[in-house]
Amino acid sequence: MPRAARDVTELGAIAAGNRAKAVLWILLQTGVSLVSCALVVFSTLSAAGCGDGCDYGTLSFAVHSAFTVCGGAFVASIASLILLRRRPLWWLPAIATGVVILWTVVAVVLVHIATHP
Repeated sequence: MPRAARDVTELGAIAAGNRAKAVLWILLQTGVSLVSCALVVFSTLSAAGCGDGCDYGTLSFAVHSAFTVCGGAFVASIASLILLRRRPLWWLPAIATGVVILWTVVAVVLVHIATHP
């Protein structure tokens, strides 16, 4: 096999491996996003006990921003996989998963601050 043909075949295998990694990261991100959204929603249940002492603006921001970040990260990961068909970058969904985890921590802390004056 000529060297040029072998190089093209190797690049195709690398691209297929990257695509598989990207798909696995997107599946992991989907699971993390579902758990994150559930965690934020369940953490808001403590608002039932604080009555007028809760900061409902902060509570609303925390919940809505968590859903927005989870959805936005998912859309960005899928878009990167579709737009970069030849060379999908597996690390974009990995970074998006990290962003979702980080923002979940921020949202839960905001919920705690809003419900425990």
